[in-house]
Amino acid sequence: MVSESIEPLELTDLSKLASEVLNLPAEHSLPGNLPDHWLRRIARDLDACANEAEEDTEPSVYTAGPLAIVLRLLLGKSGDSSGVVTFDQLERYFRELRLEVNLELISRVTNIAVDAAGLDSIFEGRSVSVSLPPERQPTRGSPEDAKL
Repeated sequence: MVSESIEPLELTDLSKLASEVLNLPAEHSLPGNLPDHWLRRIARDLDACANEAEEDTEPSVYTAGPLAIVLRLLLGKSGDSSGVVTFDQLERYFRELRLEVNLELISRVTNIAVDAAGLDSIFEGRSVSVSLPPERQPTRGSPEDAKL
């Protein structure tokens, strides 16, 4: 549970998100194409939402930014300017976005390479390829082999 003495996080500026990301072609909303500051902000918002969901509290005020990304990606995938999606599907896509955003953060911050989702593969239950640079790959039969 979060202490009431902790100051709340600054809310995501949806107008700025719209002008810098959402109003561009849908590919710009993919986690692999988000600028670092938006990737980190969306990751923060997704984590804040997940923490509140685990505590069974009211829906988070931090949901709007990531949800806008989900909706923009869905519209981009369909190629239409409108569509219909169920709440169950939105919840699943929201969880998948959290994974995709964190995979992208790992790829940017560590030396673990993770293939980024495209419009054709995001929200499709895709398989993810991961790799280490050649100098970091474990030798065959080493204890590190068992970790993956």
